[in-house]
Amino acid sequence: MNKHKRLSLRELAPIIADYQRVFPHWQKVGKDTLCRVEDPIAQCLWLDRLRTGEYRPTFSLQILTAPSATGSAELCQLLPSRVRSLTPAAHKRLFEEVIAAIKHDIFPPVDKALDPYEIFTQYEKMAVPKAYEAYALATFAAYLGQHEKCVFWKKRFAELLVQLGGPRDEHDQRAQDFLEELIAWLSSGCTTEQLDAVVKQEKIRRGLWKHEVRIDDARR
Repeated sequence: MNKHKRLSLRELAPIIADYQRVFPHWQKVGKDTLCRVEDPIAQCLWLDRLRTGEYRPTFSLQILTAPSATGSAELCQLLPSRVRSLTPAAHKRLFEEVIAAIKHDIFPPVDKALDPYEIFTQYEKMAVPKAYEAYALATFAAYLGQHEKCVFWKKRFAELLVQLGGPRDEHDQRAQDFLEELIAWLSSGCTTEQLDAVVKQEKIRRGLWKHEVRIDDARR
């Protein structure tokens, strides 16, 4: 095996297909990611192609109430060392073990419906926090109607930015500006409508909107 050659997308395709068979309701987003959505959360599985010729299953959450130019990934989680990264041959041999590890170790559980309230509570416990986590938690809390927690995490975000010497780049500045706007929405009583619009916009921008339409169609 060439240790300096990543798997091609053609080589990755049957691996993705194996995961899609196990998680049929997860949408393929981009070239190497599967996602499922329950407003305002997207849970994602990224098959990270490493330079060793292996791939690494990486789970994360996207908080869709928090606009991000780069599509932020929260609470990134890897699998146990034995199945953390796999060659195509190891994938074939260990795939059942990989799925067992996913079902045992990953939060939120992949075989249960996404519960935004449970995820918010756990995210608060798991956050370091870093500035981007405080930003996401403030917007998430507002969506759930937990206004005091929204204000708390907005203040925590500001404190963390001060510790960093102020906004480091345009992403920090946009987050800071959005949180100021969010507090104004809380004061005017229009938070729900505004954040629903933000979530819709983020789903469209991140390639998740079509999947929701197919689910809705299936429920009719």
